[in-house]
Amino acid sequence: MTTTPLLEDQFGFLRYDRPIAFDGITVVPLPNHSEIATAISGVEHKDGFWYPPPSHQAELDPRTQEPIRDIPNTKRPAFLWKIPASHSLTAPTSLDRDPFRRDTGLFLIHLLAYFFGTRLQFHDWWVDSRIPTRPQADVLNPSRVVEPFMSTCYRTWQAWTPEDRSSTTGVLYMHSRIPGYEWPWERFAFEYMVFDGLYALAAP
Repeated sequence: MTTTPLLEDQFGFLRYDRPIAFDGITVVPLPNHSEIATAISGVEHKDGFWYPPPSHQAELDPRTQEPIRDIPNTKRPAFLWKIPASHSLTAPTSLDRDPFRRDTGLFLIHLLAYFFGTRLQFHDWWVDSRIPTRPQADVLNPSRVVEPFMSTCYRTWQAWTPEDRSSTTGVLYMHSRIPGYEWPWERFAFEYMVFDGLYALAAP
């Protein structure tokens, strides 16, 4: 009898401090979850979003590639930035970390993002635009429904073709990006794209 090895990864930021377990998969808040939540509360805007940090360009030493001076007039919000890990994700898989992140792991974190109405990413992957810090979804008593919801969706997704699994993950990812767009017409355009993607998946 062979046992499928467990792979552990980390992602963030999810403002939920209870463990989630289903189908051999566990999602657990990191020990410093409360400290990270407090730090994010200190930088979030009153509109419920965490905005990209300021950035600037710097001249690099050609030998060491270390910055030696700032380049004037290059300050702007960062185009790409990283958010800290808040949870560990452990799953039985025979995949290495990178293939797992592009398959099952990616589906799971974007499904959690959909359920909680936020945007999630692996701890060392980049994000762009603003990030919701308050739930965009209104789920009554999430602790009672999150595990059966995740289990049902995960088992259904596993039974699909690789193409449909990949398309579903893409739709979930796009849905999690929508709150980051600030103009209503932008959000409408991408909501339409999500709806169109779902229709394509459901159409016979």
